Amino acid sequence: MNEGCNDRRWRTGSWLAMEWVLLRLFSCGIAWGVFGGLAVRFYGGPRPVSDIDILVSPGCLERAAMMLGTPIAMEVSEQVRLRRATRWGVDLCGDVVAAVDGGIQPFTLDVEMARRRHIRLWYGMPLFVIAPEDTLVLKAIAQRGPEDGKRDVADVAAILQRQQRLDRGYLMWRAEVCGAADRVRSLIAQLE
Repeated sequence: MNEGCNDRRWRTGSWLAMEWVLLRLFSCGIAWGVFGGLAVRFYGGPRPVSDIDILVSPGCLERAAMMLGTPIAMEVSEQVRLRRATRWGVDLCGDVVAAVDGGIQPFTLDVEMARRRHIRLWYGMPLFVIAPEDTLVLKAIAQRGPEDGKRDVADVAAILQRQQRLDRGYLMWRAEVCGAADRVRSLIAQLE
């Protein structure tokens, strides 16, 4: 994981790449929301970020990849499978699927998730960021650890610690929609 996210050159390059990508998403009318590590930084405090993950509306990844001029790749782990198009450290993701209790559950930027996005400033640039509840649910489903180069459980703990006003009703609704209510509830109980 790139610990150099505080390096001025990395920030400047990421900012310029993000600006380029966002201008194209807006011009194409594609709904989006930042998720993953950068979302955790907003809701759970400082943590290393090696890339910027953006979840796009269902069915829009092909158009977004064409806009970026980059191919779509598949990332597969034991818990999560997703398709992404990457350019300059910005990953546009779609079709995020989590393996939960033998089943496969989609995690998509649906109408409710889009409605609950927060606007956060990142080095002066306004970003749509998926809500802390949605961020927590995705991380609680995946529960990947250092052996996978991830920190999902630590991210959930950080969000729980810093976000005192989580909408628990919505959080559990989202976990139900993802077919992962027991998994999410169990991890929260362990961490609180």
